[in-house]
Amino acid sequence: MWSFLLRRILLAIPMLLAISFVSFAIMQSVPGGPLAIYRNNPNVRAADLARLEKQLGLDKPMVTQYAIWLRNLATGNWGRSLASGLPVTQMISERIGNTFYLMGTAFILTMLIAIPIGVLSAVKRYSFFDHTATLFSFLGFSVPIFWLGLVAIIVFAVWLRWLPAGGMRTINAEFSFIDRLRYLILPASLMAFHSAAQYSRYVRASMLEVIRQDYITTARAKGQNERNVIYIHALRNALIPLITVVALDLPALFSGALLIETVFAWPGMGRLFWNSATRFDYPVLMGIIITTALLVIACNLIADVLYAFADPRVRLTAGKA
Repeated sequence: MWSFLLRRILLAIPMLLAISFVSFAIMQSVPGGPLAIYRNNPNVRAADLARLEKQLGLDKPMVTQYAIWLRNLATGNWGRSLASGLPVTQMISERIGNTFYLMGTAFILTMLIAIPIGVLSAVKRYSFFDHTATLFSFLGFSVPIFWLGLVAIIVFAVWLRWLPAGGMRTINAEFSFIDRLRYLILPASLMAFHSAAQYSRYVRASMLEVIRQDYITTARAKGQNERNVIYIHALRNALIPLITVVALDLPALFSGALLIETVFAWPGMGRLFWNSATRFDYPVLMGIIITTALLVIACNLIADVLYAFADPRVRLTAGKA
């Protein structure tokens, strides 16, 4: 198992290099280059632009720039923001915890909603509950999350005044669990609604396939309790496709966080990415891209480990590899 994970980690290195090189090349190919925001400013002189290009190493060939950037990245120097002058690592470290806080809460809510709905929809196939769950899924697929966020702000923050319209906490107020919870409810609930609509369908389809298997029929023939048959024998095997989907959908979760954080002014990675993109702050953009790529690879490794716990056959195969 450990040798299998080690090989996966080693294979991730060329993948990260390819992602970083393509992203770096795209940044350089944007009209005006990384200093486009300054080129459109009439107050910035040509001599100032030339000085900035030399100072940032932008006067060198693109491959040389990438090699310098990669060397600095390996030593922990991710550069400084062109807009604020702060180190990229500092800006990311200040925001990534807030994004994990939001995404983690939304993910837990998603699983608490999607798994029971998917299981019950499969067990009670074509029932009123199944049709209602299907409608719930279609709404989650169809309604854009940013539009739903704006509607939620209008209803719950403007009309009813039950919840705050944006932010993460009350400014200049002492820490309060209730205060943090009030700011978390809307963005986390909307992300969970959007994700659960998708994952519940995967759980339903996987459960429908599993409950037709011979070992489920055998378990029932032995007189085992139906609840044990569904939630111990069937659900454990039905979760394997869900693990795959969740691991591969992490970029989608980040994109959802980007929209939600922008709509609700949540001080996380998504909002930082949006602000950096509008200002074309390419050192920060590159830092966020690399961080996201590392998280995606890490989640895929975690998915491999979870396969082994969910299915002993995977653990046996990995041990022989």
